Amino acid sequence: MDSAPISDRTAFILANTRLRPVPLVPEISLHIADEAVPLWQKTEEDLGKMGLPPPFWAFA
Repeated sequence: MDSAPISDRTAFILANTRLRPVPLVPEISLHIADEAVPLWQKTEEDLGKMGLPPPFWAFA
């Protein structure tokens, strides 16, 4: 189970993504990273400190 408080995870997502509509489905919006590589590196670094593998499923 994740030990980071929900507020920390939420703050991380909000700081590193922007809410954008889904093409062809404008009523749905997703938090999308403008630059995936820096976000991937930050995630890998933070999870590495906790001894966890990176979430490959989170980066399409």
